[in-house]
Amino acid sequence: MKYINLPKLKNPISRLVFGTAIDTMTSGNNAGGVLDTVFDNGINTFDIARVYGMSERVLGEWIRSRNIRDKVNIITKGCHHDNERKRMTPKDLFADVDTSLHELNTDYIDLYLLHRDDESKPVSDIIEALNELQAQGKILTFGASNWTHIRIVEATDYAKKHGLNGFSVSSPCFSAAKRVFDPWGGSVDISGDENKSAREWYIENNMPVIAYSSLARGFLSGKFKSYDNKSFEDVFGANAPVEYDCPENIALLKRIEDVSNDRGITVAQTALAWLMNHKMNVCAILSPTQYHHIKSDMDAVDIQLTDDEFEYIAG
Repeated sequence: MKYINLPKLKNPISRLVFGTAIDTMTSGNNAGGVLDTVFDNGINTFDIARVYGMSERVLGEWIRSRNIRDKVNIITKGCHHDNERKRMTPKDLFADVDTSLHELNTDYIDLYLLHRDDESKPVSDIIEALNELQAQGKILTFGASNWTHIRIVEATDYAKKHGLNGFSVSSPCFSAAKRVFDPWGGSVDISGDENKSAREWYIENNMPVIAYSSLARGFLSGKFKSYDNKSFEDVFGANAPVEYDCPENIALLKRIEDVSNDRGITVAQTALAWLMNHKMNVCAILSPTQYHHIKSDMDAVDIQLTDDEFEYIAG
């Protein structure tokens, strides 16, 4: 496993981050077997959120039972909007952090992410509140999930001007495939040609990216084949990643399949290797639950694509 360093964290972050939004954990069931396997194989960082059901409690209980709090990084997210209102406010932030600390049974959160943005609000109040929580030791460092790079610049400029800490990381949707619509609402995607300027900003500013939907919600897992003439619903069922259903992505998948066949590796490994070889500093959130998938995903971190292979996949 390879790792990256973030300021103020006790441990580096593994470039594969385990995503805990899986049924076993959200429903509050014991996931010790899966968590043991990913941790024992070098994944030391776990992505979670206040809105992921019982996942925080399950993760906290596992960490306590293994006595490994000083060896893992917890990424949790808060201030997600609800059906009544947008919740990107200091009051909601303080409440969500305290609830997460209780559910996780820990004194601090390694990396705290704002789960959604509210562009009608100035960045000042939330940056001040995040710095206050950091000064209290409740969070070690912080960043944004689903914030545009324009808003991140605003937050960074405010922090610098007032002698405060700004975001140390960003967690947008990112994979080799592009989305044709936003299935959740309020999410930020930096994939696709239309988001090239965002990716260039991340490269120029060397801000780490913790990418969610890094395999395009399974579209790039190898389960879907470019040549089968099957629909997304045929392959994936009711929860199909139809936001990736477009001719450009089918052509992309064919190119990934070509490189996979030439290399003798899986489609998922090729898609992950493309992320790991990107000029951006990328970590990928994944949720494999079977050992052979965990091992296969981990092997992808060490695969070096040639420039020609990378550009061929990018199209």
